[in-house]
Amino acid sequence: MKNTFIRSAKVLSIAASALVLAPSCTKDLNQLPTYDLTSNQVYKDAASYKSQMAKVYAGFALTGSQGPAGNPDIKGIDEGTSDYIRQYWSAQELTTDEGVIAWGDPGVQDWHNMNWSSSGVLIRGLYSRLLYQVTICNSYLQQSTDAMLASRGISTTDATSIAAYRAEVRFLRALSYYHAMDLYGNIPFTTENDVIGTTTLPPALRAPTCLSTSSRS
Repeated sequence: MKNTFIRSAKVLSIAASALVLAPSCTKDLNQLPTYDLTSNQVYKDAASYKSQMAKVYAGFALTGSQGPAGNPDIKGIDEGTSDYIRQYWSAQELTTDEGVIAWGDPGVQDWHNMNWSSSGVLIRGLYSRLLYQVTICNSYLQQSTDAMLASRGISTTDATSIAAYRAEVRFLRALSYYHAMDLYGNIPFTTENDVIGTTTLPPALRAPTCLSTSSRS
C-alpha cells in the first residue's frame, strides 16, 4: 500500500508540473466572449444606438425577431401571449362590457368571466412583456451615458442625438412601469444602476387595481 501511494504521488507531481509548464492557448484568463453580441459590439457606433432604440419601440408591437414566431424575445411562454399592445388592450377591455371576443383561446374567456389567476397564460405573458421592456430600457440607459459614449468615440453631434433617444427610452420605461403597477400592483423595481442577477430589490408597492375582481364592479 505504501509503494502504491508513493507512485501515485509521483504521477500527480509530474502531472502538476506539466500543467504549470504547459503554455495557455490564450495566455490570458480575462477573455471576452468569442461571439459578437457583447455590449461593445451591439453599441459600437451611433447607428447602433438608433437601431437599439428602435428595438425598444418594436417591443410594443412585436414578440420576437422572426415573424410570426420562432425566435421570441421571452423564452418559456407561448410567444403569442407576449404581445404588448394586444394583451394590454385585452386586460383593460375584455374585463368590462366594452369588448367581447368569442374565441376559445386559452385565457381569453378568463378575462370575460373575471376568473384569472397568476398561472393564466395571458396574465404571465403580459407581465413578462412589461418587465422585459423595462429590462431593455435599463440596458439602453446603461450604455448611453456620457462616459459610455466618450469611451466609444461617439462624436459630439451624435452624442446630442443619442441624448434625445435616451430621454425617449426613459419615458418608455416609465410608461411600462405605469402599466405594470396599474395592472399588477406590487412589482420589482429596477433602474439602469442595478446589475442584472446581482441585486434583489423590494418591490414598488401599490394596491392592485385592474387585475383585481373587486375593482370591476
